[in-house]
Parts: sequence; structure tokens; C-alpha cells
Amino acid sequence: MKQVPIKLIAVSFRPSRLITSKAFTLVEMLVAMAVTLLMMVALARAFSYVGRQVQESRAVTQLTSELRDVTARIHSDLKQCTVKMQANRGLEADQNGYFMYYEGPLTDATSSLFRVDASSGNPVLPDARYGDCDDYLAFTAVAKPGQWFRGKVPRFLLGQKDPANYPGYLPPVDPNDPNDPAFQDLVVIESKYAEIVYFASPEYYADSPSTPWPTFVDNDGTIDINRNGSVDGDEVGNGFPDRLRIHRRVLLIRPDLNLTASDGQLTLGSGILAGADPKTGLATTVHQRCDLSVRRILDASGRPTVRVAANALSDLSKPHCRFAHYRIDFGDYTSMPILALGKPASVLTKTGNVSPNTGVVSTTADLNGFLVPEFVLGGTRQGEDVFADYAVGFDVQVYDPDVYIYTENETVGPTDAGYRDAVLLASSLRVTQGGFVDLCYPVLSGGSVRGWEAIAKDSRGQSGQVISNAALLISRFSGLQAFGNALNSYSDGLYRSGRVYANGSSVVAFQPTFDTFTSHYERDGFCQVLENGFMKWYSNSPPRTPDLGANGLDDDAQFGADDIGERETLAPFPNSVDSIRISVRLENEKVRLVRQASVEFANN
Repeated sequence: MKQVPIKLIAVSFRPSRLITSKAFTLVEMLVAMAVTLLMMVALARAFSYVGRQVQESRAVTQLTSELRDVTARIHSDLKQCTVKMQANRGLEADQNGYFMYYEGPLTDATSSLFRVDASSGNPVLPDARYGDCDDYLAFTAVAKPGQWFRGKVPRFLLGQKDPANYPGYLPPVDPNDPNDPAFQDLVVIESKYAEIVYFASPEYYADSPSTPWPTFVDNDGTIDINRNGSVDGDEVGNGFPDRLRIHRRVLLIRPDLNLTASDGQLTLGSGILAGADPKTGLATTVHQRCDLSVRRILDASGRPTVRVAANALSDLSKPHCRFAHYRIDFGDYTSMPILALGKPASVLTKTGNVSPNTGVVSTTADLNGFLVPEFVLGGTRQGEDVFADYAVGFDVQVYDPDVYIYTENETVGPTDAGYRDAVLLASSLRVTQGGFVDLCYPVLSGGSVRGWEAIAKDSRGQSGQVISNAALLISRFSGLQAFGNALNSYSDGLYRSGRVYANGSSVVAFQPTFDTFTSHYERDGFCQVLENGFMKWYSNSPPRTPDLGANGLDDDAQFGADDIGERETLAPFPNSVDSIRISVRLENEKVRLVRQASVEFANN
């Protein structure tokens, strides 16, 4: 066998060079940092979005819960009302108690209509979160079984009536001193009946209650309306209060606490007296100290005195016996009872917002705004009457079956900002009837129509033309009977109830109110008479014999004995109310979120 030689091959191995990494360049570092920052920003925005969504969700839950509680309480109170929403129309006996609501000049359309540059007519963005927030609702109620109304009164009121069960009570040394120790010793009592009052009140500057014109805090919404390059003094704020609270007062009806005075009058005694100021005297000396429904005792001439008595349910059918009502003194006569109201919201009097002075449609300087601040609980009881905080709307409306609703591209009703133009175009629009309205909606200073004369242009209206067809604006609760002047435009009831009164050609007081009212003034022995648009309650030198409308004689020789023409007074609106709607709008200030809820109540 042949051997094959083996050839050896020498292979040499050399170690390979190590591969080393290069460092990042400056550009790469900048790119990496930019990408990282973008990712961090995106992540932060994502977290911010999630956080905001959580915050808004919590705000919605909170507002929904608050609105549910608020509307449920209002509906429950209304179900306990002692009367039907039917005005006294003749000489029939009064209902036991009352129901009333006052319509302020602000409406849901106000913030949309106004904020206009008067020189150019150009609209400025409105603060549309505000709704109608200056209405007032009050009525008498009966408690549910086992759930009587509760309130506080000074102990001495119980002691002077029942000393055996309240021994050692401390009478006041000075009834006019709010710091008297007797007024600090409060006792909780109960009542089956109560006077319940709802109203919204602004936050006022600290010194404003002592000034002639209480001024609410208004610093937000600062806009250069006239576009002169600076914010002028009258442009600071948006004309609405920065903060509103809805208040609920429950005033116990306890006539059993009255004593019999030497003149035979029922009175709470010398320990509780009204202050001298006819407008705020009951607020500062009585309503700040106790939760009783009270009235001023009248003297022999029918004038209010400083003496005070606790109301019975039957007393409250008379407007002069109710919470926050007073009479303006003119010497030989006074006005009829009206609400103790202050100035309207200043959005109504800003440049470009005021209607021409026709003498019919007017923003009066006083008596048609918010309830004066003295009626809000203060001092050691501050906050006890707060029903809802951070409110931007409290609106009461009544169902009017006669009001016109117009439709073209959108449906427009009397509470909508475009209603005036719809009325002017009524012949070319589809028309239906019936809807909820504000009392006297055609002439409210902050309303969508603001009368029939030419008006200052607003941010929604396309024309300031005169409305010539009166039939389009006269309905059950419009408050109008004609297109005329200050003495003949409104319904007889508004004049003869004293809720509207004129001085010659100008409206001085304008408080449109639905009120179950009373026939008491036809039999009270005092002369109430309408003279030149002013309903006067005479105490001296009456111009005619009192109570001719209830004497059984045909004094005016027209339509029989005691006809409506012989009556001294009338309810502001003679019709019954089919239904009312109360809307509450609240705001969460942290996220600027607004929610609204409404409750409707039928007159069964």
C-alpha cells in the first residue's frame, strides 16, 4: 500500500483589533434632548388633560348634586304652600296666607344683549354665564307631619309669655342695641306654619350698607368698551355682581307669642321694636335677631309704628304684613306696600345699554334691583340663611298661554335675545302660542324687547325700529293694556296694587309682581286711591270716603253696587297661574363650569 505523505501547513493567528464605540456628537445630544423634552411636554399635557378631566368631572358631580338638592327643596316647599296661585279678584275672603313673586329687570337675555360699543354699535363679547338673578319668591307653607319648621328667637320672648317654663330670662336693656346680651341668648323653637322666602343677593363692599347706595363687588369682566385705549372708571367690571348667593329665610308663624298691650293691640312687647328707618328698620332690629314672621303695628291713622307683632297666617294675606315690605312716607299719604329693593345691576345703566327716555320703559334709579343687604343675616348668624353659593342665576317665570313664539331658522321666545326682531318680522314667521315668560317681559329694562319705542342697538338686535302692533305684546302676563305713556300703558292691577307708580309722565317705581293679594284694603277704614298714576294710602285729609267698593251701594252709578270700578285696590295680575318655573344656575369657580337646573310647579 502506497503511503501518502502528509503536508503540514503552518497557520498563524494574529489577534484582531478591538472595535471601540464613538461618543455622541453635539447635534445628536441636542436632538435627543429635544425629543426627550417633547416627550416630557406631551406627558405633562397628558397628565394635565387627565387632571383637568378629573377636576371637571368632580365639578360636574358636585354641581349636579347641589342643583338636585336645591331644586328638590324648592319643589318640596312649594308643595307645602298654603294657598293656590289665584289672585283675589273681588270682595271674597282672602286665602289663608299668600304666594307672590317679583320679577327683577334682569333676564336671561341681558348678558347677550348688552356690552355694546355705543359709538360704533359693534358688539363686545358678553359674559354669558349670567342668567336672570334678581327675582324674589315668597309664600306661606305648612309643615309635613313630624317635620315642623325650626327657627331661633331670643329667650326673653318665651319668658315674658311663659315665665314658669323659662325662668330667669334676661330682658333687653336697650331694644335698639343689637349687641344687647338679651339678643345673644337664642332658643330654637318650632312652628307648623312658616313664611318662606327665596332671593339672590350679591356680595357687597364692606362699607356699602352704610352708604345711600349699597354697591356690590364687581371687578371682573373689565373691557375697554369705547375702545379709547384704556379702561375708564365706568368700564370696570361687567355690570353683574362677581358673586351671588341664594338665600332662604324661614320665618315662623307664631302669633301665640304675642302679648295684649294696654290699648288692646297684640304685640311682642317692648323688648322687640322696629328701627326708625321705614325701609330697613324691621331688618336691622328684628329679622337679624329672630326667625319670626312679624309686622309693624299700625296707628289709628293707618301709619306704621315701631311696635311689632307676630303674624298669624291670616295676617300674611295683606302685603304690608310680609317680610321685606314697607311703605314710602310722603306726608299726608304713603305708597302702598312695596319690596325693600335697591339699585338694579349696573349692566343696565352702562353706556349704550339704556333705552331712550320714553317715560314708559325706564331703568329707575332705585326700588327695582336686589333686596337691600340688611335683610341678609349677618353678625354671629352670618351664613345661616345661605341656600346656595356661587350662583349666577335665580329665575322665576310664569306660564303665559297667550304669548307668541316665532320660528324661522330658529325658535325664538320672549326670553331670547332675538325676540324684538322676531316681533318686527312677525308677519313672515311661523307663530305658536304659549310659554314661560318673565312678568312684564315686553318692558323689562334687561329684557329682550325693552318696550315698543326705538331703542339703543344691542349685540343681538338688527334694528331699533318702533313696534307698532300692540296686539303682539299684550298677553296675560305682559302687564300691558296699551302702547301709551307712563299713566296708561300698564294694566289697572299694576297701578292699583301700587307695584307701578308714576310721577307725571315718568315711571318712578316699577315692581312687577304676581300676588294672591287681598280684599282687606276694601274694608280697612282707610282711603287708598289712585291719583295721576300713583296709588296713595292716605292717613290725613283723604280726598274721598274710604271703602266705597264694599259699602253695598252703587256709588259710581255704573255697573251696580260695589263693582270693580269702585274698588280702591286690585291684584297686580288678576289671572290664576297655571304653572311656574324656577331655574337655578350655579358655577364652580375653580374650573369656571356652569350648570343649570329647573323645577316646574303646577297650580293644582
